[in-house]
Amino acid sequence: GAAEAASTATAYLSLYIMGWQPMLYLVGFNYIKPKCDPAAEECEKAINAVTTFYKALNMPIKCGLVALVLGCTPVVHLLVPKDAALRPIMDGLESLGAAFSPCATLGLAGRFMASYMQRNENSDSAGKSGEGSILAATFWVSLFKLIITPIVGILMLEGFAMAGLLPVNNMLLMLVLLIECCMPTAQNLVLLLQVQGQMEATNFAARIMLSQYLLSTVTITGFLTIFLNIVINGVV
Repeated sequence: GAAEAASTATAYLSLYIMGWQPMLYLVGFNYIKPKCDPAAEECEKAINAVTTFYKALNMPIKCGLVALVLGCTPVVHLLVPKDAALRPIMDGLESLGAAFSPCATLGLAGRFMASYMQRNENSDSAGKSGEGSILAATFWVSLFKLIITPIVGILMLEGFAMAGLLPVNNMLLMLVLLIECCMPTAQNLVLLLQVQGQMEATNFAARIMLSQYLLSTVTITGFLTIFLNIVINGVV
């Protein structure tokens, strides 16, 4: 039924996030953090493997590991069922999790407004040059993320299906994988830049992402129509 399909789709998305989130916070976080002088004492400490590993275990990774451990132990039966003894704790955690997206969206809008006000204050030739770079970056980021990535995703899934690496008869799994290909850039990127104190980069990313989110309403609708036809007709 519909409830079972929704539960299965949620499980697929959870598995996807379990792989995506560590990549974002391990690879992405280290990629955007400020570079320091290799001769400085701080860099010498950062080279230490233990220090690097400790820094990699940021709070989202730790929370994911705790959730993984709890999900693989009998403790899960005290949290998940509706009549479980610790279900109120689970309900509270779900309420906190549901607030993340609205808060992240408010943060994105706030950074965009700060960038807009800063642009008005610096409305000289340098500001016009910066505006041109933002438009160019928005075009290229949106082109690759909203157009090229979904097309590549379709081709990859078709190749994996032909090679027997994906269950072709599982239409729900195929649809979830295809949908993930056409999603815009995660809002977490702005939060990561803000945590690092890179305000200029944060404003730049916020303006690009806000424009990308507006464009994605059109591209997601178009690609979802294509994805549904692909899955229903069994092309993949």
